[in-house]
Amino acid sequence: MVNSDKEILADIDATIDALIENAEGLHFAKKFTDYEVEAFEKTEKSLLARLMHRQSQLESVQMKKLESIQSKEIEEYRKKSAPLWKKRHQNSAKTRKPSSKSRG
Repeated sequence: MVNSDKEILADIDATIDALIENAEGLHFAKKFTDYEVEAFEKTEKSLLARLMHRQSQLESVQMKKLESIQSKEIEEYRKKSAPLWKKRHQNSAKTRKPSSKSRG
């Protein structure tokens, strides 16, 4: 499933919020049992993994957009420049003198 960059950014923002909430919970870890602290730490690892994954997805989406833009620009350039190259090639063919190779 490919998400838009806006959706990915919203999810990244929500993940960061969850990381902050989890960090705030860990701040008061003295009041929790070892199992609860372990749960906070596992949650933190999971949220960090999700954040890294979503950042990677965002980079991928942005690269695809950039590649698409570049492809369109290249194609546009080719269309605009093709007649010029053709004309230039025709002119250079007209001005070339036949080569006279002498064997001797």
